Amino acid sequence: SFHAITPIVPLEGVVEFLTYLRNNQDYKGVVTGLLRGPAEFILNKSGLIDFFPILSCDDGKSTRIQVVQHAIDEAKKRRYDYSKLIVVGDTTSDIKAGKYVNAFTVGVATGSVSLDDLRKENPDLVLPDLTQYQRILEAVK
Repeated sequence: SFHAITPIVPLEGVVEFLTYLRNNQDYKGVVTGLLRGPAEFILNKSGLIDFFPILSCDDGKSTRIQVVQHAIDEAKKRRYDYSKLIVVGDTTSDIKAGKYVNAFTVGVATGSVSLDDLRKENPDLVLPDLTQYQRILEAVK
């Protein structure tokens, strides 16, 4: 039998935030705990892949910090200005990795981790979702 694949719809605020970044010449990448195959599948199915010139994924043996560091190394190779490094994540591992590389950290409660649990990692900013992405931009000015 034929099973229709459910479309993957980006979370509220994500497309607007990424469009703003792209329109303002701010480069960006994706760091994910997912393996490359599933990450590319999700980004392709959601229509977001073109927003990300850098895609740094778990290779099955890396820590989240190593995955973030790989993205930074790739940005250096491309001579991107990453003086305003921002890590936006929905897990405590994301926040810890961002802090490790001295990034501005934003916890968003769009996954299985609550706002309170994200706050325990002391990110620079905590948001319920990305609909308030302007708060991130204001905070890093």
